[in-house]
Parts: sequence; structure tokens; C-alpha cells
Amino acid sequence: MNEIYIKTIGESIFELNDLQIKDLEQIVWQCPFDGGPAVYMARSLYALVDNSIYFDDDAICSSKDISARLAGRDVPIEFKIYPNPTTGLATVLYNIPENSKAVFYIYDLLGNLAFQQAIDCSLMSATFKLDFLKPGVYRCNIVDNDKLYWQDKITIVR
Repeated sequence: MNEIYIKTIGESIFELNDLQIKDLEQIVWQCPFDGGPAVYMARSLYALVDNSIYFDDDAICSSKDISARLAGRDVPIEFKIYPNPTTGLATVLYNIPENSKAVFYIYDLLGNLAFQQAIDCSLMSATFKLDFLKPGVYRCNIVDNDKLYWQDKITIVR
């Protein structure tokens, strides 16, 4: 996974060859709770080939008897953003209570709002097209009714 990223995005190449596409296709359809963070990175890269695909993680994971949200058990809240740095496409992995009305925000380093979008907390991940942002470092967070769930930085490169 890292090798594909380094040989493409890392070298400012935004097209994948047939072998790279084939390798990514073996990863993108895995359950993220089985395949780990590489699944989200693969999906971000695969968006260079087809950015219209929706990955239904509930269906993908349940086909392997893996439940993202176990009834009656607290699931640790985890957050991650991939790839970082990015050239404009980023996937945010989150684990927020399903009934939340959370919003993903991006601010420039002066505190100006650069992007905001409500997220579907039941999906546990969202991919955002951020190629309109100028290269630089941005602060991002996920907030629900003034409760800060997560904050981090993301770097946009060209």
C-alpha cells in the first residue's frame, strides 16, 4: 500500500497503472476492521480511478461476521485521516455514536473556516474532495453540538 502511494502521490503522479489498480482492488473491498488503515488509504488512492464508488462497510464487514458497533458494548472512539499529506482527496475514519449530528470542519491556520460538511456517523468513514484548498497546513475537527470529538492537522500538497 505504501509503495503505491510513494510511487504515485509521493512523486506527484496522479494516474495508476494496471498492476497498481489490481492491487488496490484487492484491498478496497476488505472490511476496515479486518484490513486496518490500509483499506482507507487504498480507497483514497482508488478514487483516482473511480471516485463514484460507495463502500458500504456495514455490508462488507457483516459478510465476514464483523460488527463495527457491538450492541451493548462501548466501542472506543478513534479518529484518523488518510492520506496525510494529501493532494486533495482525504478519508476520515471516525467512531462516533450513531445518533450524533457531527460536522467535519477544516480551518486555515488563521482560524478561518475553509470547509465544513455534516457526516453520517453510522458510516464510520467519509471521503472528502479537498483539491480546492491551497497547499498548506490546516486544522480539522469533528464537532457535535459544541462537543469536540477530534482534532488534528492535515497538510495539502501539490
